[in-house]
Amino acid sequence: MRLLKLEANGEFSFTNNISNPTTRYAILSHTWGEDNEEVTFEDLKNSSGKMKKGYKKLQFCGQQAARDTLEYFWVDTCCIDKSSSAELQEAINSMFRWYKNAEFYAKDWSLLGDKKNDAGYIADATGINIAILENGDLLSDVSVAQRMSWAAKRKCTRLEDVAYSLMGLFGISMPMLYGEGNKAFCRLQEEIIKSSNDLTIFAWNPDPAGVDKYCSILAPCPAVFSESGGIKKFNRAFSHPEFTLNNKGLRMTTSLWKCLVNQMGVTTIRYFLRLGGDPLEPTGAFLIMVGPGYFFRDGHMPFSTASKSMAAGMRTTEIYIAIHPPTLTESIDLTSFSQISFVVPSNRRYWAPTVAIPEELWDDSNGLFFATANHIIQVLKLQLHIPNTNVTLSVVVLYDHRDKPGASNIFNPEPGKRYDRLTRYLFRPRHANERFRIRDLLYEFPEVEDLTDHFEVIVSKERYTIKAIMQLGVVKEVSPTMPVYSLTFEVSKEQNESLAKGLSLPTRK
Repeated sequence: MRLLKLEANGEFSFTNNISNPTTRYAILSHTWGEDNEEVTFEDLKNSSGKMKKGYKKLQFCGQQAARDTLEYFWVDTCCIDKSSSAELQEAINSMFRWYKNAEFYAKDWSLLGDKKNDAGYIADATGINIAILENGDLLSDVSVAQRMSWAAKRKCTRLEDVAYSLMGLFGISMPMLYGEGNKAFCRLQEEIIKSSNDLTIFAWNPDPAGVDKYCSILAPCPAVFSESGGIKKFNRAFSHPEFTLNNKGLRMTTSLWKCLVNQMGVTTIRYFLRLGGDPLEPTGAFLIMVGPGYFFRDGHMPFSTASKSMAAGMRTTEIYIAIHPPTLTESIDLTSFSQISFVVPSNRRYWAPTVAIPEELWDDSNGLFFATANHIIQVLKLQLHIPNTNVTLSVVVLYDHRDKPGASNIFNPEPGKRYDRLTRYLFRPRHANERFRIRDLLYEFPEVEDLTDHFEVIVSKERYTIKAIMQLGVVKEVSPTMPVYSLTFEVSKEQNESLAKGLSLPTRK
């Protein structure tokens, strides 16, 4: 590295690059003024710059270094040849280590104190825990979100330096590409993810004044971590999922929670990604399913805590979360993004889905199955109320989407019924990637061949027919214009007296 020396005649001279680790020197960390008022490397090479305001800072630093019995000193404005990307890279990568033991001076160069003796004041101003200021070895125990919160109010002359100045704090290195703008902070997060499985890197708040329906899982800048200072990473006993970034988004294998949330007076289901804190009441982010195992982060929902006792857990499976979701103020047209098998319109007075297989293809928020290219059977179990009675029974739907509108074969899974063995097979504990194919089911359970779109049941000595009806039409929650198949049910008594039809359904609430 290149150091400065204040000569006896008051002039400054550069040393040759010093690599001796025992060489002692001072470092000036300061608030930058206007670019044209700071002394540069070229100024000192050309013996110019004495009329600039920043020249006084060099004089003070040299004089203070001498009082501290230090012959050399270093100042970032003029000791780096910024025309050399390698030199600039080395300096920025080293600054975090250089500034660990700092003294603080006021504008009039009077000594304010140092980090050790004034840790309380620094903690109040920055949010950094006193224990961390006193013992830097504890930094690795601090969550990514907490460290980001320390930089939430940081301002830099160059936009890219917001990211580059944090490399030392997270112990990473990356090429500096001035001119890339906000991409620098995205790259910083990508590098952190490569070396850490701390999920709190995603524990930040979307802009409360923003209008976008969706946002990236990656933060746009440190400022959005301003309220994340209290978020701790999960302890080591918690199972930390592996996650990586690729061209599809953030990939991880985890178990999401399903929570009821209220948005503008409307209660809806959101998927909850646990990020840190207490495993029984964790902090997390809310997601919206837009495709098979594919999610956008909800741009209108800040991070929050959720209780395990108030949430329904999904099976552990592989999911993707978008890094570059579309910029929309309204919900996406799901048919433009994914193929839909069928929708079960909300009609909780008569029926309510309870179990869906494969779970990663079922969107609980919109009550629909996404289609898959593979010829698999989609299984849906519902609770269905018999109108004008106190009876609720279970219905299982086996949907084969190879043909449109697809075959919706249904049966009553109650114990002791004909399809009891099939029921136990379908709803047994399964491997994460296990699928049901029609040929396999027919081989193991020949009775599947006899299934149709209806079955009969005796209730209070009355015979009822339960029939699945698949119809094509627009469901505005799914698409404002594109028709999709909707699965509804008709319940009728013997002699074909209709009691309830799912042909005219209320708007989803």
